[in-house]
Amino acid sequence: MNYLDVEKMEAFIQSANIRQISKIWVNTENIVCTWGMYTLEGCFRAIDIYIPEINEFIDIAKVQSKAYKNREERKGIKPDRIKPQTYDYSPLGFKLEGVEDVFPEIIIVKNKFRKAFMTVPSGVEKAEAWLYPSALNAGADSDVEALIYFKSQGESFVSSNDLSETWRKAICSDVERGYIYNKDAKIIEKAKKKDISLVELADLFEHSIMHPCFLSARDEEEDFIYSTFFRAMEWFQLNEYEPWANIYAQEISTLYQGGVDQGYSLLPLFYYCRSDLLLSKASKFGLEALLYGLCVGNIDSSKPWKQYWDEPDKAKRDATYVDYVPTASVIAFAWQRINPTNINKEVLDQALLLLFQTQLVSGAWPLTSDDDKGSIFSTCLAMTALSVTKPTGYQRYVDRSKEWLLSQQNEVGCWYIQGAPAIMINILCLEAIRLAEGSKHVTYLVKDYQIDTSLFTTSIRKQTDKFIIFCEGNSGSMKNSNFDEKCYTKIFSLEFPNSVFCSVGSCKDIESDDKLLFETIKKVNPYHIIIKLIDRDDRSLEEIEVLKLQGITVLSLRELESYLLEDEIIEKLCMVCDKLEKADEIKVIKADALRQSITRGNPTDDLKSAAGLFFTETKKALGLIQCGNDTVSFLRDTMAPLLTEETNTYKLLRKDIFGI
Repeated sequence: MNYLDVEKMEAFIQSANIRQISKIWVNTENIVCTWGMYTLEGCFRAIDIYIPEINEFIDIAKVQSKAYKNREERKGIKPDRIKPQTYDYSPLGFKLEGVEDVFPEIIIVKNKFRKAFMTVPSGVEKAEAWLYPSALNAGADSDVEALIYFKSQGESFVSSNDLSETWRKAICSDVERGYIYNKDAKIIEKAKKKDISLVELADLFEHSIMHPCFLSARDEEEDFIYSTFFRAMEWFQLNEYEPWANIYAQEISTLYQGGVDQGYSLLPLFYYCRSDLLLSKASKFGLEALLYGLCVGNIDSSKPWKQYWDEPDKAKRDATYVDYVPTASVIAFAWQRINPTNINKEVLDQALLLLFQTQLVSGAWPLTSDDDKGSIFSTCLAMTALSVTKPTGYQRYVDRSKEWLLSQQNEVGCWYIQGAPAIMINILCLEAIRLAEGSKHVTYLVKDYQIDTSLFTTSIRKQTDKFIIFCEGNSGSMKNSNFDEKCYTKIFSLEFPNSVFCSVGSCKDIESDDKLLFETIKKVNPYHIIIKLIDRDDRSLEEIEVLKLQGITVLSLRELESYLLEDEIIEKLCMVCDKLEKADEIKVIKADALRQSITRGNPTDDLKSAAGLFFTETKKALGLIQCGNDTVSFLRDTMAPLLTEETNTYKLLRKDIFGI
């Protein structure tokens, strides 16, 4: 017997709004698709929680009674074999062909509401209606992205307290499963009962050897799940999860230390940059290092989007090099969000140029430069990148792409890419459309201004050799007081003949913000770029970032002596002395001198303190004459001229100072 009132269902559909129709269709679809994975009690509980509206046209009480009776009858049927059957281990606990055996009404409802939803015209409203059930059902999982999207549009479907409690229980489950390592049986028992407080959980998390994200995610969602945590924490003001945010931010800040693989780092960086909270908590140095790693190509160092590509067509199978368009989009987007200070801006200019050049006649962007078919993914990334960077003339491009993107919406209201995270893809498409329309109502802060080109970026620096570099050292009459100035001048006089190095005192003197002095110099020398340069010494990454924001350039190595005594330069010294076979011996002298310096209480990388012993022993070993009477003269007059353009040490020092 069927307990569905078709007339009442039809009347409900006629009066329902698009979101109600979507909600009932999606949830009945889920029940049908997951049938057999849950108990009958679980299925009916889901109906009570997520779609109680169907009680208006289905007599759920009678359906339940019939289902439970069916279960008892089927459990009484003796199997053909004594051996346990597969269904004995399923949550249902009895054999059946499908949901139609127990609950045929749900299939009719699913099909009817799906058909009704398909008749709704395409557009943003339909896409949001498709997303709506995921937002209602979100908790400690990647579907929180849907909640965040609606929150950014001024709609909230869950309270911060409820979401926080859901997360706390999810972390308890992680403790129970051993994801947060703990051997205390009492703690594990409390975790099973979900009785551990957030204070206790934070302490367990901070002392754990593993720090997994407690939000559940499918494989295709792993790239953005950490970003989702930060975004939800920000939008729902979940300040109580600060300990998790601090540890996650620290781990993200050091990702670059293991190397940057474009295949694995491209999308995570894009998603990191969609969280304002993550950008504020993570180290700018670490994020910039990730971006820098993406900006250096494997095939062409100046075009990181150029990739090796296999031709899928067997008839013309060969290996080709193509431009992977999403790489250019991510670089442009991340550039605007991170605002890097030590990466050549030319790569940004080239990335934007590639986006302008690769847009198809349809308005879409392809995945690669040799494609003639538009890609939903590539198009929404390109639209996002252009809309946030706002290069001159960008609006014409995003207007065309918006129309194409809307035309790709399928009959059920969503954008579909096989193997891609459905919720995230649809949010990216919706936000790309809103950005193209000039709206700021997206899930991250969209700045009003374009990328600041008024500052002296590296691309501008490369077009001139006119610099005034203030470095450490006293400009007075004391002997060797302007050591740094003279060394830098010897090293860079050929490539930068119009640059002036000037010793102005200690690092504190350079760090002091004497605006009057530097503004006067700028007016006297309007065609020179001023660089304030100091040694790294023992400064932390955080201190360096603060100094960069103040316009101060910091060497990547401890001090100038670290460059002058690099192994590469030692080898060159032996070569010009025609004693290359002694290179290893001189390196041992350097190591012994550094070891003795360390025993005197100096830092492990303090080559300045080790330079004296290195000078005397090297002079003896190589039989040097007229190389300088003391350590300072030796380093300045013999070692500094060895740093020439073909050496890696020169290139490193040039990048540290001039950014090129």
